[in-house]
Amino acid sequence: MTVTIGRRELLAALGGAEGRAMFPNVPQTIEFVQRVHAGRMGKAGAECWQNPMAIMERLGPHATEAETLTALLYGVLDEGTHLTAKDLKLLGYPINVVAAVALLTRPQGMTYNEYIKQRIKNNPLARRIKIADLQHNLDPQRPMPGATITEWYKYRKALAELQPSKWLNVARRARRVCSRWVHR
Repeated sequence: MTVTIGRRELLAALGGAEGRAMFPNVPQTIEFVQRVHAGRMGKAGAECWQNPMAIMERLGPHATEAETLTALLYGVLDEGTHLTAKDLKLLGYPINVVAAVALLTRPQGMTYNEYIKQRIKNNPLARRIKIADLQHNLDPQRPMPGATITEWYKYRKALAELQPSKWLNVARRARRVCSRWVHR
């Protein structure tokens, strides 16, 4: 049986008596994320805290500390956690990390396409994390029970929106190869 603790208790446990951490590091953030998501299950049937860990790993060893912290905190402001961006600031997370995590949280009523174009695309830190998340979601090795072709298409479209130069270069190469065949 999983016991979830309230927002105030969680903040106090992680930040000391005054509820404020001086410098949250990666191990502290991992513990924080595990406690926030305790007992919550994701779409793929795994515990919710495992998704941010997979995103962090996908960023690779050259990720900055801000990227790593943002990846780990991805999802902590979702509905059901009762945490806010202000709580993350109180815990001592850098403002750029807090801002990116807030942008990565899709508001109710906003379509996925709007979310990508209006919230994620123009923030480099949020965009980097969302790209890693989309790559994780599209990984053929990742079990996604119940995933539909519509979801797969939605993720591919979002990835193309966030990485336009990559897809533009692919199109240019394809055009060059095709033109060589046409002019032979």
